[in-house]
Amino acid sequence: MQSIRKKWIRLSAITGTALLAAFLSACSAQLPADAEMPKEVEEVNISICSDYPVYSDIASMVQASDCIVIGQYQEFLSSWNMDRLPADPTQEDPTSYSEGRLYSFAVSQVLKGSNVPDELTINKAFSVQAYYPVNGANGQTQSLSYQLPSQYYISPEYGTPYLLFLSYSPANDIYFAMGEPGEVIFQDDGTVEVRSNLFHPAPTQPARLEAQAESDTTVYQISIGGTDIGRYAEEDFLSGMTQKDLLAEIETCVAE
Repeated sequence: MQSIRKKWIRLSAITGTALLAAFLSACSAQLPADAEMPKEVEEVNISICSDYPVYSDIASMVQASDCIVIGQYQEFLSSWNMDRLPADPTQEDPTSYSEGRLYSFAVSQVLKGSNVPDELTINKAFSVQAYYPVNGANGQTQSLSYQLPSQYYISPEYGTPYLLFLSYSPANDIYFAMGEPGEVIFQDDGTVEVRSNLFHPAPTQPARLEAQAESDTTVYQISIGGTDIGRYAEEDFLSGMTQKDLLAEIETCVAE
């Protein structure tokens, strides 16, 4: 059982205290002696900002990429902690956890890059470690850890031809999108379509993200605004291009 309180609701100190006391008293009378008291639910709204690289032309994307490949996602491999120790990025940070999801990708053609293997491990950021500040019982600010969903994550389509613009991490032998837009799919009609929440979000992709943080007494339901989802929809310079034209332009940029 939980009570719900929105952030914008204001009660006077006397009324709020009296209501809370009555509520807790009623709950205590109904719960077994060893049962935990129900937590209050508070709805809050926050905004985020991002400095993730966003590109406006193919030449810049090609230049920023360690490799560019065509192929297909094969399967989900595992989740892992993207937060690494600065002194040794092969080791995860034991004090922080940001979830990445690893997928295998079979390469059929390399457009840029050397010594690119036939199968890559692709990382997609799924969520990042974040903190929500609340006032503690002693008057000091308490930071509640929670997982902030990544606005860039899109689950891959297996068996669909992709063209990926990638960066490479030699410390962990993984590849990841060099920025946005970082991947396009080949359509049956010979055109391409961007796979990006920023440039071409799916109709079911909400503009706001949802998360949850929890203290000893309260569950905070966090609605996250200020995202870049859909922000560059009118600047999508890739979707609708023919595959032939895109490959020709990439080839020209690589040769320069």
